[in-house]
Amino acid sequence: MHFDVVFDVAQQNAVSIWWVLAGLPLLLVALGLTIFRKRVRSNVPAGIAWLVALPGIFWMIATGVNILGGRAVLKDALSSNRCEIVEGRITALDPMPFEGHKDERIIVGDKRFYYSDYGMTPGFHQTVSHGGPLRVGQYVRIHCLGNDIARLEIAR
Repeated sequence: MHFDVVFDVAQQNAVSIWWVLAGLPLLLVALGLTIFRKRVRSNVPAGIAWLVALPGIFWMIATGVNILGGRAVLKDALSSNRCEIVEGRITALDPMPFEGHKDERIIVGDKRFYYSDYGMTPGFHQTVSHGGPLRVGQYVRIHCLGNDIARLEIAR
C-alpha cells in the first residue's frame, strides 16, 4: 500500500508563530508610551509602560516555549522513532464547527485523536471545516506522541 504524507512536523517551518507574535502589540504600545513620555516630559510614571509591556513579554515567552519547545520534542520523537504508529481506517470523525468551540475528533482503531485549528499544538491540526484532508473510511498511518500527530499519511 502506498501512502501520501499530508503532514510531517519536520517539514513545518513557521509553526504558529502568529500565536507568539500576538503579544507584540502590547510591547509596541509600551514603547510608544515611553517615547511619548520623554518627548512631552509627561508626568506619566515610567512604571505604566512596564505594566503594559509585561503581559506582552509573558505571552511571547510562554507561547514561544510551548509552541517551539513542543515542536522540538515532537520532531525529535519522530526522528528517533519514539512515536507510536497507529494504522487503519478512520472509523469516526466528529468535525469541528467552522467557528470553533470544540475540537475535531477522529478514531483510528482504538485510538482517539483530538485537535483544533485554534489550538497551540505543533502537531497536525487542520480540521475538515478549514480544508483538512481527513474523511471517514480513509486508510491512514499516524505517527503520534500522545495526542500530538507528528506525521499523517493517507493511503492512495
